[in-house]
Formats: sequence, structure tokens, C-alpha cells
Amino acid sequence: MLSVRADRLLRSQRRKDCVVAVPPSRNDGTKMKILQLITRQQRRGAEIFACQLASALQANGHEVEVLSLFDGDADLPFPGKIKSLQADPNKRFYDWKSWKKLA
Repeated sequence: MLSVRADRLLRSQRRKDCVVAVPPSRNDGTKMKILQLITRQQRRGAEIFACQLASALQANGHEVEVLSLFDGDADLPFPGKIKSLQADPNKRFYDWKSWKKLA
């Protein structure tokens, strides 16, 4: 049994006048500088997704860097070098010296 919300979604997809919004693509040749910030180098969902996204963006010609807050030793799916701020895990997000390295 489908929920009411799922049933409405399926019915709206069957309609002929339904429009799907697609963001405009940037075909003007401009490159973006993108920074992907992850907690640490570990093989977990968010970190793997961020590295896969960074790889795809890099393949599209953008300048991408991946930066981790804390040290880690996992092999993530990113062809470039993953830099680390080497923050103190005991101070967590109050390690001001490490955060200043971003500037």
C-alpha cells in the first residue's frame, strides 16, 4: 500500500503537463574554484560522497580541493591530494589555530 504522498507523486509524474526544473548549465567555459570540507579521512557516507562529487567536478574542468579537519588514514576516491588542517580532536570546533589555516 502506497502512502498518500507517494501516490500523489506517482500521479503527478504521469501527467503530460508536468514540468521538471533543471538548473541551467554553465557552457560559457568558466571554471569554479570549489572547496569540499570533510571531517576526517574515513570511509563513511558523507566523506565518500564528497570525494566522488569532487572527482566529477574536477573531470568537468573545475578546480577542486578536498580538505579534512582532522587527520585520518582512509583511502578515499579522489585522485588529488586531500589536505588536512590537523585540528586537535579534543578541542573539536574551537581549535582557532587550525581554523585560521583556512584564511
